[in-house]
Amino acid sequence: MGISLKPQHLKRYKDIAFLLIKHGRADILANTGLRETLGAEPFDKTLPAEPRADELARDLEKMGPTFIKLGQLLSTRADFLPPAYIQALTRLQDNVDPFPFGEVDTIVSHELGVRISKAFKIGVTEVSPAQYRLFDPSYKAGEATLAYAAGVSWTQAMAYCAWLTMKTGKPWRLPTEAEWEYVARAGGKDIFGNSNEMPKPDLANAFGVKNLSVGRPEWTMDWYAPYQPGEQVDP
Repeated sequence: MGISLKPQHLKRYKDIAFLLIKHGRADILANTGLRETLGAEPFDKTLPAEPRADELARDLEKMGPTFIKLGQLLSTRADFLPPAYIQALTRLQDNVDPFPFGEVDTIVSHELGVRISKAFKIGVTEVSPAQYRLFDPSYKAGEATLAYAAGVSWTQAMAYCAWLTMKTGKPWRLPTEAEWEYVARAGGKDIFGNSNEMPKPDLANAFGVKNLSVGRPEWTMDWYAPYQPGEQVDP
């Protein structure tokens, strides 16, 4: 039985087919109809004698955020993959090459009708209790949130950013809701970016940022509301 193929995705299908063939899983392609649709090219390429585990990690990284997420998930499946592959894929948890801004911008603009026109940086982890206490020595972390500063109001979060700006001499602020979602999706199209299932705690997304979709809600500079019709720039 074949699978439904979309003409606009033929290059991606070729990439997937070659990846499976290169790493010894051509059997997965049987009865999919890919050979008839794609022609002989991905099936007749010269392959390395025996691909290494680190090659799989590099190949998934080159294919973009969705496949990086697949590699991250596979790195947790010691019941499914040999130790060498687990070790190689674990690198994708927190050591991924930067994903081109232009490519992400194209994906998000197309899927959401929202365009972020200005580059920005964002912390890869939450503000820790120790970091927040430098601003407010009276702060006490809750027993359930020892790893990050929770129970902080929007006003306090804004004040912390203002204090940090003065302390470091660099501009700090809360992200806008659109920027927060941009990073949370990390180029993906599903509810949680590259998956419809909530990610595990401390699992970095394709941008290398952790815990945006797990744990306590996070403050943004503005608020959540439906976007207006038409393309929105920096909403």
